Amino acid sequence: LPKVRIRDNIQLAPNSYLIKLKGMEIARGEVMVDKFFAMNTGFASEELDGELTKDPVFGMDAYWISEEMKDFAEEAGYTVVDAVTIVITHLKELVVQFAHELLGREELEMLIDYIKQDYKSLVDDLLSDDKGVNMPGLQRILQNLLKEGVSIRNLVTIFEAIIETRSYYSIENPEQITEHVRAHISRQIVENYVDKNENVLNVINMDPNLAESLSKVIRETASGIGFIVLAPDQKQELIETLAAIVQDISSKVSNFVILTTPRIRRAFKMLLDSEPGFRTVAVLSHNEIPPTLPVKAVGLLKM
Repeated sequence: LPKVRIRDNIQLAPNSYLIKLKGMEIARGEVMVDKFFAMNTGFASEELDGELTKDPVFGMDAYWISEEMKDFAEEAGYTVVDAVTIVITHLKELVVQFAHELLGREELEMLIDYIKQDYKSLVDDLLSDDKGVNMPGLQRILQNLLKEGVSIRNLVTIFEAIIETRSYYSIENPEQITEHVRAHISRQIVENYVDKNENVLNVINMDPNLAESLSKVIRETASGIGFIVLAPDQKQELIETLAAIVQDISSKVSNFVILTTPRIRRAFKMLLDSEPGFRTVAVLSHNEIPPTLPVKAVGLLKM
């Protein structure tokens, strides 16, 4: 990761901090360095004698409290941390959220050099002049994975999947290759969404007729990126329908994904990303569900 530089800015309000990426603001918050931050993560029922605020990272209700109240708040069920922890946690979450932008050409070359130490033939095959993927294409594939929260630590498996695609996908279409890679590392992807208590994957199924209709309105750019093009009223109806389903199941399950066809998975995810309230909702295709993983339908998205 690039180095984090800390600067004092007298233009900011007292107790405020600002986080920038490549010179552009991506987040800001406020902390009280002489107070403790008490968050109600769902286990506290009592109100505290403090300054009511919002967690800048997760948006939960919280209080700034004095050090004298720290023990009482913890006994009452609050999670209590200091101001420094708030800023560090905020920064960690932003690193995950913007990881795809942090993976530049230099960082990519460092990753390749590291893998090449033990897997030279694999890397040589991946980047071979005649049929290998080029560096911009490889960077785009890895950025696509990171953008949806998929770890790229298992680069060997990812590189093997990319090499495998060469027989039926153009190396000039990183979007198609990304979808193949996702299917290749499906167990890793679904692990983040499995209900650990019941060992099942809770899914909102997409009605086949809806999936078919959406597939007909996908428009692709020259680089192969597909967008679902809907009239404003159609998009609003779709989002409102999904919102109602999510609200209905939120009290019943702690985690879920939307399950749809490989053809529209990425385009539908991009559609949801355009809505602030749905950017963290995972969209998986049927190809990404391991055959041995139990799946539990908790909703049906149809129009």
